[in-house]
Amino acid sequence: MVKDENRAWHAGVKLYNAEAIGIEHEGHAAKNEWTEKQFRASADLTRFLCHEYGIPIDRKHIMGHQEIAPGRKSDPGPYFKWDLYLELVKDPKAKIDLGAEKKKKDDKQDEKKDEKDDGKDVK
Repeated sequence: MVKDENRAWHAGVKLYNAEAIGIEHEGHAAKNEWTEKQFRASADLTRFLCHEYGIPIDRKHIMGHQEIAPGRKSDPGPYFKWDLYLELVKDPKAKIDLGAEKKKKDDKQDEKKDEKDDGKDVK
């Protein structure tokens, strides 16, 4: 965690490092692993920062690393749903559907089934 008055070298471009606030997310940019809990927590933090520092809530002011340093950075990745994210930043009660949580649940059920099948005797 970097204090607000300090500078973090997060963006990959000096101008943005000097004047921007960076939020790092846990996960892989190339995978659809966003959970609603993570998405909402990030939106809550972004909303706070926007209100605290007078940052407009729009895509011109809320950007991904891939837009600041294309070719060097790829986060938050192709599965990040910017429209939903900005909706949550504006309205924390907004209903969203990321689809990733259902996929994770389905994958876990498939793994359990595979484990169960592996334990069966085949005659």
